[in-house]
Amino acid sequence: MKKTILLIIFSLLTYLSSAQNIELFPFSTAATDNLFAAKVNPAALSFGNAGGFGLLINNDFQAHQDEFSLFFNLTHLAYILERNRDNFFHTVALSQNIIKNLYLGSAFNWTDTDLSRSNQTLSLLARPLDSISLSAQLYRSYEADVEYLLGFALRPLFFSGYLKDRLTLSADIAYKEAWQDPSFTLQSELADGFSLNIGYDTGEQRFCLNIEIALPHLQAGSITPFNQDYQPKQGYYYLNLSAKKRRSIIMPSAEYFFDYKPGPKIVEQKRETRIGPFYLVSGEKTIYEVLTEIEELSRDKSVKGILFENHNLLTSYAGLLEIREALQEFKATGKKIVFYYEQANNLNYTLAASVADKIYLHPQGSIDLSGFSISLPYFKDLLAELGIEVINFRSHDYKSGGNILSESSMTDEERQALEELIAAFHKQAVDMINTGRSDKLSKPVIEIIDDGPYMIAGRALEAGLVDELIYQDQVEEKIRGLFSIDGIVDHRGAPPVRSDWSDEPTSKIALIQATGSIHPGKSRLGVSIGSESLARAIRKARQDNSIEGIILRVDSPGGSALASDVIARELGLCRSGYQAKPVVVSMGGVAASGGYYISCLADKIIAQPVTITGSIGVIGLTFNLEELFEKIKVNWSTIKAGKHADLGVLHRPMSEEEKDIIREWIAHIYQSFTEIVAEGRDLDIENVHRIAQGRVWSGAEAQKIGLVDELGGYKKAIEVLKELASINRDVELVAFPRRRGIALTLESSLVSKYLNMGNKSKLPESFDSLLKLAEVYSRFGDERVLLILPYKFNW
Repeated sequence: MKKTILLIIFSLLTYLSSAQNIELFPFSTAATDNLFAAKVNPAALSFGNAGGFGLLINNDFQAHQDEFSLFFNLTHLAYILERNRDNFFHTVALSQNIIKNLYLGSAFNWTDTDLSRSNQTLSLLARPLDSISLSAQLYRSYEADVEYLLGFALRPLFFSGYLKDRLTLSADIAYKEAWQDPSFTLQSELADGFSLNIGYDTGEQRFCLNIEIALPHLQAGSITPFNQDYQPKQGYYYLNLSAKKRRSIIMPSAEYFFDYKPGPKIVEQKRETRIGPFYLVSGEKTIYEVLTEIEELSRDKSVKGILFENHNLLTSYAGLLEIREALQEFKATGKKIVFYYEQANNLNYTLAASVADKIYLHPQGSIDLSGFSISLPYFKDLLAELGIEVINFRSHDYKSGGNILSESSMTDEERQALEELIAAFHKQAVDMINTGRSDKLSKPVIEIIDDGPYMIAGRALEAGLVDELIYQDQVEEKIRGLFSIDGIVDHRGAPPVRSDWSDEPTSKIALIQATGSIHPGKSRLGVSIGSESLARAIRKARQDNSIEGIILRVDSPGGSALASDVIARELGLCRSGYQAKPVVVSMGGVAASGGYYISCLADKIIAQPVTITGSIGVIGLTFNLEELFEKIKVNWSTIKAGKHADLGVLHRPMSEEEKDIIREWIAHIYQSFTEIVAEGRDLDIENVHRIAQGRVWSGAEAQKIGLVDELGGYKKAIEVLKELASINRDVELVAFPRRRGIALTLESSLVSKYLNMGNKSKLPESFDSLLKLAEVYSRFGDERVLLILPYKFNW
C-alpha cells in the first residue's frame, strides 16, 4: 500500500510537469507488456514480462549511427536512454500492482538540454479476464497539450488450449480536443518463438509490420512502417535480453533432474529480530517453503525428477511426514525421485525408502536404521548431595515435566507414556518403509530394523535397503541411463513469461505461526511465543475484513499457564466474538500441554500421526536450598508482615500449609484446563479427565480419543478451512503479524550469534540438557505454575 501511495504521488507530480506521447506503432497499449512496456504503457511493467535489457536502432544504421535507444527494465522500474543525433532523451517509468489484475504506471521524459521540455504519461492497465485487457492513458506535453488514449485487447481463441494466448486483436483510440480515428493491431505467435504483428492506423491510413524471432532469453525483431502506397519507410531493428524465459523457435525444452538442497535444517518458523527498520532473518527454509518448492517443481515441465544427495534433513518427525506427502504428490505426476547417501540417519532413510524410485549408497557408507529410543538424565540424587531439595507439584503422575529434577529414575507412569510414544513412532516408520520397499527387502521390516544399524554398506545392499553401491561422481551417469534426461541441475532457470493475463480471484486466509515455549510478553519469532504478540496477531487477523479464515500453526511444548490462557481467550473470540471467523490449528512436531491449551478452542485441529500432543496437566516447581546455604556458610534473616509474605523463598522448606496453597492453585488451573478442552472439543468433563491427567499422545491416538479432528499437515488444514469458510476458489496465505520493515536474510549461525542462541556450553550431554532446561524455565519469570512438556526428541 505504501508503494502504491508513493507511486500515485510521483504520478501526480510528474503529470503537473507536462507530457508528450512518444509512439511505438504497432504496439497496443492494452496488449503490450514486453521490452517496450515503459514507452507504450508504463503500467504494464508490473505485469512482470518486461524485465531485461534492450537495444533499438534505425534499420538504416549507416545513415543513422547517432540514433539509438537503450532499455533497462525491472519489474516496477525502467529507464530508457534515447539518442537522436545530438540530443539525449531520458525516460524514467514506475509501475505498481494496485489490486489484483489492476496496474498503475507513470513515466517522465526529459532532454539533457532543457528539463522544462518534459513529457509525462499516467496509465492504467486492467486485465480482468485471460481474454480481455483494458488500458487508459493520459499524456501531457511540454506545450501543455493533453491527450487521452483508451485501449482494448481481446484474445478470441481463449477457449482453445494451444492457441488461447497466441492471437490477440487490439484497438486504440485517442481523444485530443476531439475523438481521433482508431488504430487496430493483430498480434500472433502461431509457432513457438515466431511472432508476427500487424498494425493499421485508420487516421493516417498506414500499416506497420513487426516481426520477432525468439530464443529463451534473446529476442530479435524489426519494426517496419509502410506509407499509404504500401512502400516501406524508415524502421527499426531491436535486440532484447529478457529476464524471463520465452518460447523459443529452435531450442526444445530440455528435461533435467533437479539436485534439491532444502536443508539441512528445516524449521517451522524463521528466527528473526528487529533492529530499527531492519529485520535480521535466519536463512533456513521453513517447512511451508519446502512444500511450496516441491509443488513448483512438480509443475515445471523441464524437471523430470528430484535428486537428494547426502541430505539428512534436520526437522521434526511430523515435518518429514509433510515433506513425504509433497513428494508423493510429486511422484503422482509421473516424475521420479532418487536419493544418494554417504551416511543416512534413521528418519531420513525412512523418508527415502517411502518415496524413492532409487536409493544409492557410497561403497563405504552406512545407514543408521535401528529404531527409536529416548534416554533421560535424573538429577535428584545429585541435587540432594549439593543440598538442594526439589518440590515437584504436579497435577497427576503422568505430568512428568519436572521429573528429571525431582526423581532418581523414570517413574512407571512416565515410562508407560514414553513407551507408547516410541511404539507409535516405530510403527509409522515400519509402515513407511513397507510402502516403498517391501518388495525389495530381504526380510520383514521389523527384522531389518532389529538387525541394524548397517555400518557396512554391503550389508545394507544385501538387506535390500539400497539399490546399488556407487560413488557420488557416478550418480549422474546412473540417472541419465535410467531416466533418459539431459542432465542434473542444482538451480532452477528463470521462470517463463506470463502467457495468461488474469490472476484468478483468491480468498485470503491468515497464517499465524506459534513456535517455541509460551511466556508472557513479546515473542521471539522462531524461538518462543509471547502471549502479547500472538494474541495481537490473532486479533488483527480476526478484525481484518479481507481475511476469511485463520490457520494457526502450533509447534510448542507449552509453558506459562497465564500466557496460554491469554492466547486461548483470543482464539475463542474467533468463534463467538465480534467479526468471528473460522480457525483451524495445524500441529507441527509437538503441540502439548500449553501448546494444546492454545489450540483446543479452534474449530478444527489437524495433526500428523506422530505429532506429540495432549499432556493436559499442570506442574509447579519450587526449590529448598536450606542445606546448600548451610554448607556454603550463608545465613539468612527475614522480616515480614503477612503470614505468607515469604512464600516460595529458597532458604527454608515450605510448610504443609504453604504446600496446600500451591496444590490448590495447581488443581484450580487443571480444572480450568479440562473445562476449556471440554468446551473446545465438545466433550464431557469426565471424558476429558479420563484422557488428560498429564498423559501425552501421538497424533494418531489423539484423533481416536477426540483431541484431534483429522490427520495431515498444511494441505489438509487449508482444505478443512476452505470447507468451514465456504471458500470455493484458490486461497492466498497471508502471514500475520504483517512485517513492516526491510528483511535482511543472514546465515543461521550469524542470527544465532546475534540473538545469543548458539551453544552455551561444552558440558556433557546430561548437564547440557539441565542447562537448556534452566534457560527455558527462566523465560517464565516468577510464574510457578506451568503447562509444559519436558521432552524434546532429536531424530
